[in-house]
Amino acid sequence: MSSDLLRRLLPALLENRTLNESGVRMLQKLHAEIKRKPSGSRTDEEWFVMGYFSLQTGDHAEAVSHFSEAIFENESFEAAFRFRASAYLEQRKFDEAGKDLDEALRLDPTYADAKYERIRLLYETDRDADAVAAAEAFTAEYPDNSRGYALLGSILEKAGKYAESLPAFDKAIELEDDNGLYFTQRGLAHYFGGQPALALPDLLTAQKLSGSNQVTHFNLGLVYAELGGQIKEAYRQFERAFKRDPSMLKQFAASASSTEATRLLGRLEAVLAGLDQPDGDGGRFYRDELKALLSRKLAETRAAG
Repeated sequence: MSSDLLRRLLPALLENRTLNESGVRMLQKLHAEIKRKPSGSRTDEEWFVMGYFSLQTGDHAEAVSHFSEAIFENESFEAAFRFRASAYLEQRKFDEAGKDLDEALRLDPTYADAKYERIRLLYETDRDADAVAAAEAFTAEYPDNSRGYALLGSILEKAGKYAESLPAFDKAIELEDDNGLYFTQRGLAHYFGGQPALALPDLLTAQKLSGSNQVTHFNLGLVYAELGGQIKEAYRQFERAFKRDPSMLKQFAASASSTEATRLLGRLEAVLAGLDQPDGDGGRFYRDELKALLSRKLAETRAAG
C-alpha cells in the first residue's frame, strides 16, 4: 500500500506543493505506514517522506535526521539536500544550510526551490542588499512564481522600504489571490509604513483565508490599537492572541532578526504610550486592560532576554 501512496504523493512533496485536505490525509497515512517499517528497510524516498512530515509538523531536528538518512541512502538526492537546508534554516544553522544548498545546486543548477532557499538564507542572515538582488533575479527568471515576489516584498519591508515592497506583494497576490500569508505580508507593510487603515482590509482578508489563530489576532490588535476609537477591539484581539499562545511575543523576539524584533517591540511601546491619550472610545476600562496586558507581555519578553 505504501508504494502506491508514495507514487501518488511524492511528486507533490518534491515540488513542495500546497496539499489540500485529501493530500494531507494521504501524507498522514503514508507517514504512519512508513513508520511501521523497520528503519533498516526504508528507501531513500521513504526517509524523505519522513523528513517532509517532520518539517511540516515543526520538528526540525527530526527532519534533519530523516533527510540525512535519505542522503545516506542516495547521495545524489538533491531534494533531500534542499529540504534539509530548510530545516537547518528553521534552526538558524546557517552554515549547514548554505552547504546543503550548494550541494543541491551542484546536483541540479536549475533547481528553482534551492535558489529560493538561498535567497531566504541571505534574508535570514541580514544580507539585505544581496537578498534584494538575488530576489529580483529570481523573479525575472521565474515571473510566474508568486513566492519569489512575496519574498522580495518581505526583504524590502524588513529593510524599512515599505512603499517599495508593496508592488512585490501586489504581484504575489495577483498570481495567487487565495494565499492568506501574502495578504498578511502586504497588510503589515501598510501598517509599519504608517497606514493602519490600509492594513486592516488586508489582515481581515488574511484571517478569512487562513483562519483565526494567535498571529491573525495579534496583527489585528496592532492595527486596531492605532485606529481611532478601536481600543476595545484592540484589547479583544490581543487577549485572544495571548490566550492561544501566552509566550508568542517572547518566541518571536527570540527567533526573529534583531531588526524585526526591535521594530515590533518599539511599536508596542508606542502603542502603550498612546494609551495615556484618551480618544473618546467610551471609557478607560479597555484602555487600562490593554495597557496592563501589553506592559506584562513586554516585561516578560525583556526578562527573557
